[in-house]
This record gives sequence, structure tokens and C-alpha cells, in this order.
Amino acid sequence: MFAQPGIANIILLEGINDIGWPRMKPPSPRPGDPAQGAGSMESPFARELVSAHDIITGYQQIIDRAHQHGIKVFIATILPYEGADYYTEDGEAIRAAVNQWIRTSSAADGHFDFDKAVRDPSHPTRFRNGYHSGDNLHPSTIGYKAMADTVDLAVLRGIKPVKAVKTVKEAKK
Repeated sequence: MFAQPGIANIILLEGINDIGWPRMKPPSPRPGDPAQGAGSMESPFARELVSAHDIITGYQQIIDRAHQHGIKVFIATILPYEGADYYTEDGEAIRAAVNQWIRTSSAADGHFDFDKAVRDPSHPTRFRNGYHSGDNLHPSTIGYKAMADTVDLAVLRGIKPVKAVKTVKEAKK
């Protein structure tokens, strides 16, 4: 990816599946399913638990490699996911810690607060109504629009200096 000619910037949005998949509970067997009674089923990712430190280390590796190629990196905060099949409070604590690092770290060239753009202000671990596609995990068209509206193209083009990027609602005030 870094060797592609013409790449100047990367917007990095990663981590929710890394957090959620190892914590996912397998579906209960259906009556008559031959697998029923075959012992306890577990997620195939159950032994791949990650910490906030693990995710941040991965981000730092990507940032370092991109910078070696003269590419600027803007990290996007991880979206809320309470209500998704693999949501857990432990996973939420990891997501919150990673987002805090994204918002305060100077490792990247800037950040876009996608979490703030789509979360429910009265319940920040969940998507705002209408901003997810029905699974509490993937944004809807409205959610993607809110995320896109946080991206300042002038910053990406190097016309404006990097600053804390505001959500659409804040920008209208």
C-alpha cells in the first residue's frame, strides 16, 4: 500500500473487529443440529484477545511505515458498537482507551472523530438513531455522511494546517 505512487494521506479506521471478534459468543445450536452436544463451542478468534496497547502499537507501526514513505496519517476514532452481537463492557473499555489515545496522541498527523460524529450524545457507547445500518455496528448512509463531513479536505490537501476536526453539528454553531 505504501509504495503506491501518488498517495499523500491515509485515513486509518481499524480496530472494532479486533476488539469484538474474540469476545463474540458462538450461536446456540438449533434443536436437531448434529453439532449439539459436541462440547462447548467457542469463537474461532477467542484466543486472539487484544488490548488497547496492542491496537495502539499496530497504529504506531502503520504510522511509522507511512511516514517513512512521506505519507501523512490521519487516524479515525473507533465507532460505537453497543447493541452489536459482539459488544462487551471489556471491549468497550478498550475502544474508549484507544479513542482517548487517538484524540490526544501526536503520533499521527491528525485525527477525525468519527465516533463523535455518529454516537448518541445521551448514550455515547451507541450509535445515534438512524446512523447505523440496523446491526449497531455498521454505519447507515446517514452515518457515513456524518463521518465524511468530519473530514476536512483542505487539511488533506495541505491547504490548511491540521487542527482538531469538528463534527458537522459543532461546525454549524
